[in-house]
Amino acid sequence: MALICRTDDEAREINATRHVARAPSFELPDAVRATARAPAALAAAAALVLAVPSRSVRENARALRDALPSGVTLVHAVKGLEHGSAKRVSEMLREELTARSAGDLCVLSGPNLAPEIQQGLPAATVIAGAGAATVSRAQALFHQPAFRVYASGDLPGVELAGSLKNVVAIAAGIADGLGFGDNAKAGIITRGLAEITRLGIAAGAAAPTFSGLAGTGDVIATCYSAHSRNRRTGEAIARGAGVAEAVASAGGEVEGIEATAGACTLAGRHGVDMPIAHALRDVLFAGAHPLDAIRGLLEREPTREAR
Repeated sequence: MALICRTDDEAREINATRHVARAPSFELPDAVRATARAPAALAAAAALVLAVPSRSVRENARALRDALPSGVTLVHAVKGLEHGSAKRVSEMLREELTARSAGDLCVLSGPNLAPEIQQGLPAATVIAGAGAATVSRAQALFHQPAFRVYASGDLPGVELAGSLKNVVAIAAGIADGLGFGDNAKAGIITRGLAEITRLGIAAGAAAPTFSGLAGTGDVIATCYSAHSRNRRTGEAIARGAGVAEAVASAGGEVEGIEATAGACTLAGRHGVDMPIAHALRDVLFAGAHPLDAIRGLLEREPTREAR
């Protein structure tokens, strides 16, 4: 099994130490070898897992395009939307990997906090794709005694749920940072789920996907876990940190920042009401104070609870 790195120096360090910088306490299995030589790594590969920030999806796809043999199962684990266009990751990959068909791509998403999986703690996930045979191969590849994998045909829904749950997590983190308590946080989570479900349906996804692991499951984990960078970012912003400072303190990629902009772009495109996403956009990009954003949500006209 190969771990494809960006440079030879990075690969040599990983092979020597058996650790990667993002997970310093996790020792790589002996079967995993790091390499910067993608063609050699992919020559006999049955599957490629792409786990990179959404902002570098196109760059990485172009770098791997000529080395990717036909017949390789391609699974991405990216929970983000493209800057500006708000395109899903599979849409970006289809544009960059023109030789691949829609049925060749899958997404893995769910409440999959990496530190817990590294410890071998039980977890469940969803693998979704348009091609049933490809999904079945990927499901068999990932399914383990402590890692239960469910299959889905709703590729847009699982991708959107995995990306948009980060919007809800930042908002929930802001509620934590403001000390608003569990009632307020539960309200944000519930209404946030209603928002992203409405948007998902309008964008062609299936409603049940947002009630499953990729939606409700991932929202719960990301809004409550101490491991969640998106929740910690919201908490830091509520306590007075600037957005850049809060992201830096999170210790890794915070996909919810760009996903908030993407959610608002998609909401405008599809005519979907998303008050939490729009309020969060004002905090992240327009300098609104979190208290003012929350006050604006509370002062909205009373209405009936509905999806």
